[in-house]
Amino acid sequence: MTEQAHPDSDSAGRMEKLMTRQAFARAAVLQRDGKLAEAATLYEGILRLNPSHVDALHNLGIIRIQQGRAAEAIGPIGRAVELAPESANPCNDLGMALALLHRLEEAAVQYRKAIAIQPDFIGARSNLANTLVALKRPDEAITQLEQALASRPRSPELHNNLGNALSSLGRHKEAITSYQAALTIRPDFAEAHNNLGIALAALGRPGQAEAHYAQAIALRADYVDALRNLGKALLTRNRPRLALPHLSHALELKPDADAHNDLGNALAMLDRHQEAIEQYRQALAKNASFPAAYNNLGNTLATLGRHAEAVAELRKALALTPDYPEALSNLGNTLLSLHQLDEAVQCFERALALRPDMAQAYAGRGGALQTLGQIEQSREAIERAIVHAPGNASYYHALCAVKRFAPGDPHLVAMQALACGIDTLRPSERVALHFALGKAYADIGEHERAFHHYADGNALHRAGIIYDEAFTLAGFDRLKKVFTSDFIRSRDGGGDPPALGGVQPLVTPPHG
Repeated sequence: MTEQAHPDSDSAGRMEKLMTRQAFARAAVLQRDGKLAEAATLYEGILRLNPSHVDALHNLGIIRIQQGRAAEAIGPIGRAVELAPESANPCNDLGMALALLHRLEEAAVQYRKAIAIQPDFIGARSNLANTLVALKRPDEAITQLEQALASRPRSPELHNNLGNALSSLGRHKEAITSYQAALTIRPDFAEAHNNLGIALAALGRPGQAEAHYAQAIALRADYVDALRNLGKALLTRNRPRLALPHLSHALELKPDADAHNDLGNALAMLDRHQEAIEQYRQALAKNASFPAAYNNLGNTLATLGRHAEAVAELRKALALTPDYPEALSNLGNTLLSLHQLDEAVQCFERALALRPDMAQAYAGRGGALQTLGQIEQSREAIERAIVHAPGNASYYHALCAVKRFAPGDPHLVAMQALACGIDTLRPSERVALHFALGKAYADIGEHERAFHHYADGNALHRAGIIYDEAFTLAGFDRLKKVFTSDFIRSRDGGGDPPALGGVQPLVTPPHG
């Protein structure tokens, strides 16, 4: 006699399936509405009843990605891939979770699986391309994106990603064409505006870059990368006051080491050095392996005359990145201030070997050679600095120490042109230009013009000095209290006796 299923068992099974379908539908609605924790609870309940429910596994994994818990997504989505090997979506989403965990090679494998299952899966091709760029394989990325664009030429995301791949190869002009294509299709594509700005900046067009960063921010006010990029572009154009609010906002939104370092750069350019130092220290507190922050901190300490501290920070930068031309040049300048000339010259020469067009290293080398009495070589080095950075007033000021000007001198003409925009220069650069023009006009006998420039330079320099008379007088009082007559008498006879003239006796060393 054939054994028959119990009617109550069939009914219970049907009821369980119905409840599972209802629970899944409810979870999907909650997930769509952004109520991720509630949706996850329902999916987990479904999986307790049916551990092989592919869609519940897949969606639970997606929620974990949305919650920023990518490591917890690997298990459920990986199980969904095992149970439904013919489905492309779980493979793609598993790749996304792996990519978020920086397991890029594994992510690429999953994206390729998704494409093999569904060759027209544009999202998977785009994700694979982005991963290949991150893996430093942009040529492969370009191939994937061109294939995707062949079937979907009106996809702004694909054009944008192709631009990113081209930019990573230094093909910025082609990248610009791709970003512009993306923006033609979708003018409100904030990421494409930001990326177009980056490509323009790479081609030395920071003014045009600023416009696209600003457009990206107008479209998305909390776009941290665009805020930082706009701030840095403004710094490149010597506009730290305009950069400051953008960099400050970026720091508020994402207080990471890079944001602190960028804000420090703006403050340093405004000669707000103590505030800059605090930002660099905060950057290093968040990332102790940040060569640029060590370099910037060292350079700012040197500006304040704290040379020994500066040397220590600059050496930290070079310990992390030995071939760091800016840090080498800054270390050279700091060692020059400490009269360690031989090592200073070595630093400048190492920097120039790495970057032959580095103006600041030429200027530093010129300063070291001047101190060594090699005036002609010093002049040549400083003039090379001016060739590479004709808008830097401090280099003209340095040139004044090793050159006498004559009427019609090309460097004087260049300084006169620079003076037409003197109000756009940093305070320290304005001082340098006034002093340089004062020296040049004095050389050619135009003493009244020289006097005016010296007076303006001194007034600007004085305005930047904070003098506290009460503090200074209190310091003198402290010295008087310490160095009393009794204190001086108690140390009578100490130190090295002065040479009073005549032949000093030779001291015969003892024999062993």
